[in-house]
Amino acid sequence: MSALQNSELQVVFHRAGRGLLHPVKVPPGTGLVYPHPDGRDLCALSEQERPPHLVLIDGTWSQAHRLYQDNPWLQRLPHYSIRPAVKSRYLVRREPHEHCLSTLEAAAEALRCLEPDLPGLDDLLALFDRMNTDQVTRRESSVVTPREKKTRLRALRALPSALVEGLGNIVIVHSESSELQLRADPQHANLFQGSALRPSTADSFCAFVQSARGEPSDRYLERLGLHRADIESQVSQKAFDRDFDAFLRPADVLMAWNTSAFGLLPSSVTSSHALLSLKAAYCNVRGGRCGTLENVMRTEGLAAVANGVPGRSGNQLSSTAAVARFLTSPR
Repeated sequence: MSALQNSELQVVFHRAGRGLLHPVKVPPGTGLVYPHPDGRDLCALSEQERPPHLVLIDGTWSQAHRLYQDNPWLQRLPHYSIRPAVKSRYLVRREPHEHCLSTLEAAAEALRCLEPDLPGLDDLLALFDRMNTDQVTRRESSVVTPREKKTRLRALRALPSALVEGLGNIVIVHSESSELQLRADPQHANLFQGSALRPSTADSFCAFVQSARGEPSDRYLERLGLHRADIESQVSQKAFDRDFDAFLRPADVLMAWNTSAFGLLPSSVTSSHALLSLKAAYCNVRGGRCGTLENVMRTEGLAAVANGVPGRSGNQLSSTAAVARFLTSPR
């Protein structure tokens, strides 16, 4: 997107059972470039008929179709098509039909139709060609045995797409509460610790929510690996929700070892971000049950890196990050 001025990127993540609904406010007169039978040929339009803004759907063809089906607002836009004179130059993936183009090629062709004298279009396609050549060269020069290639491909297919794309938008979360202890002994304080780690940058977040039940016992703090000094600064639930939301970015995917960690987080956060269980992803790759996070760390010979979050939560975040890096690194 950095190569196209006056453009905006909208990232959509799949949430289990929720489809790919992603409403976007677009300016009046916006059209959709999509292979629809009723789409008008962009190059055949008069200057007065040309749309001032265009939407292009990026992704694999199956992902683009799913986005189109799940978003009625896209279906209501005027549809436009492109009829390229030559077939796609995309070498990394095979297009389903000869007339299909990659998103970048479609954008260049659309701009060529709307603004024939626009400079830089050939440079854009030249950049695309260099990207193709570089990826093909890397693929051919990598020495991988057939067995290693098959194992790696199987692992990639088993991983959720958010992990296949790397850790750039991943935020690992963990939450601790004495709610379970309260059921057994009402004298225990309902202390809440919410923490998060962005493994791509090592940025972390941690806060303790104050409780009307009083201070937690030393025994409970010891169980969580905390000291009294760790919880000197406590905030309200409202302040925690605000600060935690400020730590996150719109495109972030929240990941935890177990999905139970999501249950104590603000619903406003969990409802607006994709959620990912790393335990489920690891078991899927390994093809069976995996036990506890500690078992996985020992089995794979992994080491955790300190992150500044105190107590058991900090250890959980570091171990989860180590397993995520293990799954996403070339092997």
